[in-house]
Amino acid sequence: MRWSALCLRHIESEGGGPSLGSVRVVATGLVYDGRAHPSYGRVCRRTTLTRTADGTLLVSFRRGSDQRSTDGHPVLLASNDEGLTWTMRYDGYGRTDLAGVRGEMLALCVMEQTPGTLLATSLWIDRSDPSLPFQNPVTGGFLPMRIVHLRSRDGGRSWDEPRVMETVPHVAATPETNAALRLDGGVLVQPYGTWKEYGDPGIPHSRPYLRFSRDEGATWPEWVRPAEHPEPTVLYWDQRIAVHPVTRRLVSVFWTRDIRAERDLDAHVAWGSPDARTWTEPVPIGIRAQYFQPVALGGDRLAAVWVDREVPGVLAARSDDFGRTWDRSAAAVLYEGRPPDGPAAPGGGAASTFIGTTIAGYQFGHPRAVLLPGGDLLAVWYAGSERAMEVRWARVAL
Repeated sequence: MRWSALCLRHIESEGGGPSLGSVRVVATGLVYDGRAHPSYGRVCRRTTLTRTADGTLLVSFRRGSDQRSTDGHPVLLASNDEGLTWTMRYDGYGRTDLAGVRGEMLALCVMEQTPGTLLATSLWIDRSDPSLPFQNPVTGGFLPMRIVHLRSRDGGRSWDEPRVMETVPHVAATPETNAALRLDGGVLVQPYGTWKEYGDPGIPHSRPYLRFSRDEGATWPEWVRPAEHPEPTVLYWDQRIAVHPVTRRLVSVFWTRDIRAERDLDAHVAWGSPDARTWTEPVPIGIRAQYFQPVALGGDRLAAVWVDREVPGVLAARSDDFGRTWDRSAAAVLYEGRPPDGPAAPGGGAASTFIGTTIAGYQFGHPRAVLLPGGDLLAVWYAGSERAMEVRWARVAL
């Protein structure tokens, strides 16, 4: 199946997007429209985006009959014309069991190992008892789940059986829509975060981690914790990393949340050594944001896309000092969302239900972005309603 963004009512003409300062939207369109698909393909979440060496754009997301359904599965769409048209490359519906256990599998977070060979990271959730919600409404713990890696040797059209990544001693580990990264020397690093198991009544064990592989993803024996807040109820979530093109230093931005106060704080940024073994203490960036993704532009310049639940919307901005400062007043609005109702409001919700209920109630989110050859940014995110959702894109001039 093939869609043309030029034929969709959501596309804006050149220069027609909302903008502030030097960051402006120049075109928008759709990657995927859930209204055109059967019930199991109507609702989208957890968008990811990759650009391969030959210029192919790959977008993946979790789709299902609703945001909390047990039939969640990954799909992968491809574009060879910088986002104007998209073709379904892989449909994972009905292919989500793991070792014979019924499960749900979320988006494919893709990195290119060699031309045509892809390594995807995904989250598998045990759905052997379909009556159980993903998050325990009493304890706040998660169903059994595993980080898995899959390999494709034909550009994502077919995938090998998933391989479980060992995360001991960490439980309830999730890659948070992060693909593996390749560091200097060929080492792979897999970012992930933790929570707590389904029946655990204690405080969530939520921390960010990085796991290392020296054998192209076959084993992941070593790990580091890049950040931990001194207050145990202030959590660093959804780490998103960019690499300096010259110094090879890393920069990671964290969605930062106080689960006791039930509110988001300013996103925090930390800088890591090229081998990802040592990190600075995180500092706030002055922007209250979720899913804040930095993209290296060259030198110390970064772009970023993020979700703001107070505006609300998806925004983009630029930093000229490798993430230390961001001009919020010069941000471009990529998408204007509607204010959420009830517990999905910016104040949030209790830790026992925030992820399984509140986040699942959001009607847009998970922006990702890549740099295009001409210097523009291409961003994707999901948006819509409980009945049907879309995956949207925007081209941003910097």
